[in-house]
Amino acid sequence: MFPLVSSAGDESKRVPSFSGERIDFTAWFMLFSAYVAYKLVSAASLVAGTRPKPPAAPPPTMGRVAPEPPAPPAPILATDGSTTNQAEIDAANAARLAWMNTAQVVLNAAEIKEANDACEKWANDNTQLYGLLVQAMPAWLVTSLYNTHLNDGVAAIEYLRKAFDANAGDGGDHAAHLARLQSRTIDARSDISEADLRRQFDMMMSESAAIQRTGNAPPSDATMIAFYDNALPIAYTTMRQHAR
Repeated sequence: MFPLVSSAGDESKRVPSFSGERIDFTAWFMLFSAYVAYKLVSAASLVAGTRPKPPAAPPPTMGRVAPEPPAPPAPILATDGSTTNQAEIDAANAARLAWMNTAQVVLNAAEIKEANDACEKWANDNTQLYGLLVQAMPAWLVTSLYNTHLNDGVAAIEYLRKAFDANAGDGGDHAAHLARLQSRTIDARSDISEADLRRQFDMMMSESAAIQRTGNAPPSDATMIAFYDNALPIAYTTMRQHAR
């Protein structure tokens, strides 16, 4: 089942609340991701992990805007020892002197500005993401995030994932999600309900995805069907027989 969200006031204005329980994390994170996509669109890619932090701006490259004039030509001597192309040499030297006297500027200023703007935008979105995230946390987790990842939404989410989500290579996580996959969300005394069937299916799909995040292969379709069938209470017996 999905974690409870505060019902007071306009629900669309409230951040979905996380209970602090591992079993609720996946469902809560789906709700929180949707909330961010709705309220803070530019940070949705940070939650999804598809927008890494931009690289820092490159160092300034100093230089002159105009290209460097060509070097003066080699002297051409006449038979009497005079230089026949002295005028060309003087003009070339004058052009180079004038070029050297022009002020140097930052040649890659536009590139630096673009990189700084991207970093500033990412940092602003990351800080706002932290603000939304903290509003969803129980008090004890607010303290933990404040002390370890203040104003860093991406790092805070990574912290929560490591603490509450399925982790690759963790045999305990794999076993826990495999066990929950075989559990039932439908009360054994319940009558037939489409909402109950959908809730059971959603839970199983979430657990299957969590198993994949542990680095293990999810159960086959045939196994998933068997687990789903076994989760149905007695009220579904006739329906189950017809389906077979």
